[in-house]
Amino acid sequence: MGSGDNAVSIKRQTEYDLLVVGGGIIGCWTAYKAGKRGLKTLLIEREKIGAGASGGLLGALMPHMPERWDGKKQFQFEALHDLKTEIYNLEQETGISCGYLQCGRLAPLMNETKRGQMQGHSADVDTYWLGHYHWNIINQSPVPDWPIASKASHGFVLDTLSARINPRGVLKALKAAMLKDNNISVCEGLGLVSFDGALNTATLTDQTDVRFSHIVLANGPQSFGFIAPQLSVKTAALGKPVKGQAAMMAADTDANWPIMFDAGLYVISHGAGQVAIGSTSEVEFDEPFSTDQNLEDLIARAREYCPILKDAEVTERWAGLRPRAIGRDPLIDCMPDNPNVIISTSGFKITFGVAHKMADVALEYIFGESTTKVPDSFRIPPHLAKAKRAETQDEFLLKN
Repeated sequence: MGSGDNAVSIKRQTEYDLLVVGGGIIGCWTAYKAGKRGLKTLLIEREKIGAGASGGLLGALMPHMPERWDGKKQFQFEALHDLKTEIYNLEQETGISCGYLQCGRLAPLMNETKRGQMQGHSADVDTYWLGHYHWNIINQSPVPDWPIASKASHGFVLDTLSARINPRGVLKALKAAMLKDNNISVCEGLGLVSFDGALNTATLTDQTDVRFSHIVLANGPQSFGFIAPQLSVKTAALGKPVKGQAAMMAADTDANWPIMFDAGLYVISHGAGQVAIGSTSEVEFDEPFSTDQNLEDLIARAREYCPILKDAEVTERWAGLRPRAIGRDPLIDCMPDNPNVIISTSGFKITFGVAHKMADVALEYIFGESTTKVPDSFRIPPHLAKAKRAETQDEFLLKN
């Protein structure tokens, strides 16, 4: 049966209201909330909770630019706005810190044109962020040399919506809460081999057969492989893994400092002497779980930007794979011919900020509710249309 210190045998009960596949941030929020709503839930994770991309180091919770507003940005804004309360309740329930802080984001401006563009978004923020948060153009960093002035010759954008979280902390809290809930069984070291949505059955890696009323596929890049054949499209066309690398450094920084972000470089003070550096987004790679020069380059940039990191020790280096659907947006929908089969994956870089809301959506599908407005771009049809176009393009290139 499932391995790990907290694995729960499933032989005593082989029928569940909900089978959640994947113990990352989406799967854990989904199972946690399902238990709260009274569903007998089984969460299976092939390795251990947070073994994939969710177990990384960075924890950046940052909004999209407040321009060209659409359903995706509205969904993300609502999720980021609600997350503070969600985390507070989880911490109160478990007594485990999730390392959440609405610390804001500081982005350097290197020319007057960019400053003018960013200044122009102030009105957008007033409209779309509903007066809850601010978007300020400032001349100096509120923290000396964070970053050095030469990296921001035309000032900074400082927003107050951005936040950070400890990825491993929130997963630890969710796991603890699930293990206390009699409605939820958690099995680590146990994966999905196959499932039949019509018969409501699944075969697991220990050859156990499980019956379910609903199944949520939240197992990252692997989820594409389970649903692609049912959609008559190649797995690689529907979605691919993207490699990310990050590091943790030891430095005497303040936990309240804002996230420093510039051109793909994140520098996040988590407090307790820990500063996270990240992150790469690599479509092509040879070693998915090994760090390399791409990460060393990021570390060097962080030292250049923030002198307090110049001689800081790198205490951990991390690499992992994030799912990215062909549509680049999250993918949260019922399968067209099997509404009891739900795909919930591919938040890409915004997953930690929206996973709790994706869990709400999955449960609304199960209960036949429609409280949350789900952007069309999160549904299967637009992702599938892009996947089929990608396949057609590949075939054209092969023939020509």
